[in-house]
Amino acid sequence: MKPALLFVMQASIAWYSSDANAQRVTEEPTVAVKACIATNAPDVERSIEPLSEAADFLVNKVCAGPVSDQAEENGRKATAAQKAKWDDLCAKQPAQPASTPAPQSGQAFDPDSFDYTAQMCKYRGVYDDTLATSMAITPFANNDISAPKAMSLAAQTLLKLRSDRLGKKR
Repeated sequence: MKPALLFVMQASIAWYSSDANAQRVTEEPTVAVKACIATNAPDVERSIEPLSEAADFLVNKVCAGPVSDQAEENGRKATAAQKAKWDDLCAKQPAQPASTPAPQSGQAFDPDSFDYTAQMCKYRGVYDDTLATSMAITPFANNDISAPKAMSLAAQTLLKLRSDRLGKKR
């Protein structure tokens, strides 16, 4: 694979991944995630003393199914949005000549004169396949499937349950 194409693909995957992560962070927990947390929080609160461990267990173990479903759906939405952006950008690109002259052997690569957008649009088929693969694994990149807002909801729910339980003992 040409080094320039590889560089463009790597840079773009990083850009897409960062957009997907940014979107994932802002997503509110789905109804399924909220229901799972509400249903299981009382048992987890009584079983695990440190609240941070209880919240982690609740979100990443007990409710892993709904949380990962939401992360996967968020990844699909982000992929579709980014693909639409690239489709629009590529549609606005001027027509490329039938062939571009190959650099002469030993000629240095000049990154300032390289048209990254044109190259990305030229290799869209390869890029879209790579993007789909990248986005499929992005939500699980750090082995942490929890969305921050789901973790926050779990922690708040557990804290309220713990406060109510300890308040009744007094």
